[in-house]
Amino acid sequence: MSPRTGSRILVAPDSHAAERALVAELSRLADADPLARKTVVVPSHSLRVALLARLAGLRPAWLGLEVVTLRGLARAILERAGSEHHSGDALLPLVVERLARRERALAKHLETLVDGFAGAQGAVRDLLDAGFGEQHLEAALERLEEERNQLGGDALDRAAALCRIAAASRAELSALGLTVDADLYAEAAELLASQPDRTLPASAICLHGFADATGVATDLLAEVVRQRPTLAVLLEPWELDGESRGTWRFGRRLSERLQGTAGIERLDLPPSPARLTCFTAADPAREMSAAVGRLARLLAQETAAGERAEDLAIVVRDPAPYRAHLAREIDRQALPASGSDGPPTPLGRRARGLLELVERQDEASLGLAFAVAGDFLARGSGARPWELRLAALALGVRRLGAFVELSIELDPVPLPVNDRFVALASGSAELRAADEDDPEAAGRLSLRSRTVAREALRRAQRQAAALLTRLATFARRQPLAAAMAGITGLVETVVELEDERTALELPLAGLKEAASPGSASFEITAAEAALLVREAWQDVGAAPLGGQGGGVALLSVTEARGRTFRRIVLAGLARDRFPRAVRADPFLPDGLRLRLRDLLPDLPVKREGHDEERFLFAQLLGAAPEIDLFTPKTDEEGKPLSASSFLDELRRAGRIEAALPAPEPERLSALDAACRTALA
Repeated sequence: MSPRTGSRILVAPDSHAAERALVAELSRLADADPLARKTVVVPSHSLRVALLARLAGLRPAWLGLEVVTLRGLARAILERAGSEHHSGDALLPLVVERLARRERALAKHLETLVDGFAGAQGAVRDLLDAGFGEQHLEAALERLEEERNQLGGDALDRAAALCRIAAASRAELSALGLTVDADLYAEAAELLASQPDRTLPASAICLHGFADATGVATDLLAEVVRQRPTLAVLLEPWELDGESRGTWRFGRRLSERLQGTAGIERLDLPPSPARLTCFTAADPAREMSAAVGRLARLLAQETAAGERAEDLAIVVRDPAPYRAHLAREIDRQALPASGSDGPPTPLGRRARGLLELVERQDEASLGLAFAVAGDFLARGSGARPWELRLAALALGVRRLGAFVELSIELDPVPLPVNDRFVALASGSAELRAADEDDPEAAGRLSLRSRTVAREALRRAQRQAAALLTRLATFARRQPLAAAMAGITGLVETVVELEDERTALELPLAGLKEAASPGSASFEITAAEAALLVREAWQDVGAAPLGGQGGGVALLSVTEARGRTFRRIVLAGLARDRFPRAVRADPFLPDGLRLRLRDLLPDLPVKREGHDEERFLFAQLLGAAPEIDLFTPKTDEEGKPLSASSFLDELRRAGRIEAALPAPEPERLSALDAACRTALA
């Protein structure tokens, strides 16, 4: 316990014990002074929502209690101090690319690759998150130079270039009145140290769910522990055998930093290993079908007993390969479930199309133009977008610019599609064209071709010209603020639905914030505008998976960290998926990262990712008393997959037996039943 503030660190062996310790501390504080302000700080939004739901079920009211993420706490500290944080993080990819193009050691390898400079951004962010600045540059270059004989000149030159880029990017953003995102935590830590009563008025703080943090985030956590009575609940899970105390390198840096300001206590609890059952499925589709079916059957049996679907979870290391399968199966088997990131929606494809339109302008294909801005192009013409596009294609036009310049002679323009059957009237032009010598032709049915009026096409040409005029503003270099105003105007022009406009405009807030008065001289090209907006829109169109937060939780491994459940279905246990393949950074290899650690103690080393994977798996094994483990035999393309090394370790420890075949769902969906009937 800290003699000044009474802060202490409590180390729990599993997530349930950690949660019980947190609830016990909050209950003690609430009983001692119900109106005192209490703050719980967690690392993720997922854990924040789950913890609030759990606390709401324990007491009718928690007065003076707030649960915030660390980022939310940092912003609150700055707000109370009257300080503003103008983040330049949205501009960082562009700034890094510009600086990297000037570094020959990087440019000669990356400039010929598509998005090649994006590879350098990860190493630069690692340096900035560890607190790297201009004050470290000279010493860092000296340490790198000492390794020249061992690592070779080319690798050393790339690493030195990255250090110069990291220092220069911070300086460039500072000249624009902006800061890198990591500075949010650094500034909050400084304000908390100088004005603790003003910036953090809570009488007690609890830190929950943290296993590791970046360098500057760790500085803020340590300052919180130093300035306020704090209970930091950390996790050191049991080893994979379920009985041995774990000795984990992952998380050790955070624990050691906090121990400098608080005493440490370890909960001495007997091991209570979860009951594990292992299943194997043919491929990810059948794996998800079996996983969802198992929980659907369990819920059908236990709903009457008052069990909650929210106490169950399906967890995968990387949700990307499973999103479509999960979305289909929870719908087929009527499983109440919610996840944060579902399959891409049409809005995501439209966002990508808008960016391509900005880049290609008059060279954009008609298909792209009508897919993205079809409603705008057809406005006032009386024709449908697909009719206008087909008419232009029938006239031999393939590009947007050529469509604007097209001279249309035909009226109407026939389309290569038939419209409907019509009866030939006596004396009609259709009758004369059909067979004017046949007296019995009247009344016969004829198939009429669809047409588009020439005036409708000319109206669409005027709309296309207006669109190109707007797009032409991106062809020249312009200030960032003007470019963002142009993107917003383009969205408002071509997107008619208000909810879609909002979904596209909200992610641009960071770029608009970066376009401060100090950045008026910061000019960008159309390609650079597309790069920035592509980064901002990378999550646009990712609809929630399943419901809106209720039901079975569909989580990634990192989202599940710190949460507790009654049963977990852990899927995707294949080699190179969980544990994930840990690859060396070609730009800043581990040998050089270790050499820089005396300057930046929190600089991550890639090979330590192996211990992180074991830690995450061990933490999950302590998050529920019942866990089903699923492993696929092949991937989505039918290529064989090896089972996860974690399963081999569990088998050697005697915790699991041979894998059982994944069970088939008991209740077939209407689609599956129809398919079986058709194939019978």
